[in-house]
Amino acid sequence: MGALLHGLSRKVRESLTLGDTILNPGSSILFFGAGPTGIILAQLLKLNGAVHLTVAAPAGPKLDLVSQLTADEGVPIDRNDAQSHRERLLREHRHGFDYVIEATGSSQLCNEALQYARPGGHIVVYVSIRQMLASIGVPMRSSRSN
Repeated sequence: MGALLHGLSRKVRESLTLGDTILNPGSSILFFGAGPTGIILAQLLKLNGAVHLTVAAPAGPKLDLVSQLTADEGVPIDRNDAQSHRERLLREHRHGFDYVIEATGSSQLCNEALQYARPGGHIVVYVSIRQMLASIGVPMRSSRSN
């Protein structure tokens, strides 16, 4: 229980500040990712004042769940045809989003994030330290002693 509460308290702080960026109430947010942590963070962003929350993730039960729980809009991502979600987001959100949050660890989505942010908007990349180190080739050691 303590681990769950500790993790949840970190998500509350992260959803309020997004690192060094303060979330402004009334903001529009594009959130890439619908994993367990992403679903919790998306709910907290909405509770902390996001006026419109769009969640983009591969079609399936996770996207369905976050769409049902909190998202104003769910956009299915086709990993084999990125152009389809790209065109939809750019067409339906011509002025861009106040915040674009990439929480999948995908370098492709990180590169795409700029095109979805409005001028003066914020881009936040949310990854675990384990993901970040693995992506740059740093070997991970087990924390368990033998």
